[in-house]
Amino acid sequence: MSLPTVTDRRGNERKEIWLKESELVPILHTRLLHGDRLTCCCGDLLTTNYYRFDVRSRSTGNSTNIAYAGDGCSAKLIELSGQIGRPISKLRLFDPLAAAPRAESGRGTGEQGNGGRVIWSPVNRELIDAISLFCIAWRRTSLPDVLLTIRDEVESRPTVPHLRGAAALNTILRKFGGDQRTLSQRLNALRVDNPTLRHFPFVELRRILEARRNDDDTPPTVYL
Repeated sequence: MSLPTVTDRRGNERKEIWLKESELVPILHTRLLHGDRLTCCCGDLLTTNYYRFDVRSRSTGNSTNIAYAGDGCSAKLIELSGQIGRPISKLRLFDPLAAAPRAESGRGTGEQGNGGRVIWSPVNRELIDAISLFCIAWRRTSLPDVLLTIRDEVESRPTVPHLRGAAALNTILRKFGGDQRTLSQRLNALRVDNPTLRHFPFVELRRILEARRNDDDTPPTVYL
């Protein structure tokens, strides 16, 4: 479902009222791509890195809006959320134009690599990339709860392969894109204005999906 974007929260007072009335769920922290024209929650155009939030009603829990926040506004929202006792979790920057890290910190515990950094499962790394790319490719769509749950589970246990996540992700991609608009096709469209956009072959996720079988013993269609 396409949701309207919040663009009228300039100033600390309006931001604090907003945080008390709504839950801002951090969905993505990424870099603005060429060709994108996104408006910050304060009304200014975004120019560099930004957060994307799904805005939910505190009374119903339903998603009502999408909000983007540049470096300054996102930092202020995170600060104010802590002050009112409803802290927003920080997200690592996902940069689709830069080389992927081989190791990084996670919210949970896991196998430590050189320098004490967590060595992520390749399956989990691909899941996080795919979920982040879903948010970029279908930017006006609220993140389905199942993908939010998978993301949080992967973040809490980054070294343990989340094998169920591949099928759930594929089902969501089928719903939103189908045969005519796979995730890779969406990325190819973005690559016209962003030739340095990384390629994401999703080797591990494809391997898991191709090992599955439908009721007629055929492999499922892959929508990555």
